[in-house]
Amino acid sequence: MNKLLQIMALAIGLTYPFFASADTKEVIVNRSNLQIAYEEVDGKSFLYYKGPIDSGSGIRLKRMFMTYDPDVFVISSGGGLVSDAYMIGRHIADHNISVTVERYSLCMSACAMIVMASDDFTIEGKIGFHTPYLTFLPTEFTIIEALKNHSRDHSDFVNYFHENGYSHSLVNDILRQTSKSTFITFDNEQDLLSFRTYDIGVRPENYYSLYKIEEM
Repeated sequence: MNKLLQIMALAIGLTYPFFASADTKEVIVNRSNLQIAYEEVDGKSFLYYKGPIDSGSGIRLKRMFMTYDPDVFVISSGGGLVSDAYMIGRHIADHNISVTVERYSLCMSACAMIVMASDDFTIEGKIGFHTPYLTFLPTEFTIIEALKNHSRDHSDFVNYFHENGYSHSLVNDILRQTSKSTFITFDNEQDLLSFRTYDIGVRPENYYSLYKIEEM
């Protein structure tokens, strides 16, 4: 009987090889506002992230990237702190990690800043950029200090686009045409990559038709 079962198992494995797959899946974080998981499929590894980009997300994700060494980072997020997004994006760029925004998923604000840094990203859902803004203003800040900080935030924002090879035309449109609730959006990677000219002065042809302006 044992011999018969072994033969049947072998036959099933040959007919349906995915039954014999060594794929694994690990839930790392499972909270109401944050889900992180790791999965291996057909020899390719995926780190999934769904939730805000908050204070500490940069360090947390860099550690996970080093621990799991994923081929693909799959992200869905409404955004958060752009400083943490810069940290994540630079790590992704330095380590050649692919990024995917899955169908029906949104990747907005700080999340979009992560996606754009990858040299190999796929947009099946939607990503959206908007101008950086101050999320809080401590009472001990003077008006002059606040203005200086806001100016620095804008400079960092512009420099990050240039660092990743994007034309100044895109970042200029984001700064001029968006707000906290208004986004420049892309629903495919080809249109966004049209702005990756590696020459900040080059404006892609028909560039106004490459994105939408949406209230979100």
